[in-house]
Amino acid sequence: MGGVPTKHHSKSKVGRRRSQLALKKRDLVKCKQCGGPSFSHRACIQCGFYPAGKSVAPKAEKKAKEAKQEIAEKNAQEELETTSEEKNSEEKKEKKEE
Repeated sequence: MGGVPTKHHSKSKVGRRRSQLALKKRDLVKCKQCGGPSFSHRACIQCGFYPAGKSVAPKAEKKAKEAKQEIAEKNAQEELETTSEEKNSEEKKEKKEE
């Protein structure tokens, strides 16, 4: 049939097996560039420095850049809309004057 254990597993045996499932602490190291805490073998969270010579922009800076780009795009679209509305209103005034 299968799926049914043939022998009982004691609480201690189950506990010993599950002891390996616990989360382990990750060691923090000092960043060589900024001195902030970072995980070993990972880019620094604060400055983006990686000891192998590669430098990566931190997530906070990336998000800030993306936000600035979105704001700039929205402002550009609003300017286009307002200029087109102004042109339309000027054309209507000219037509009324004629």
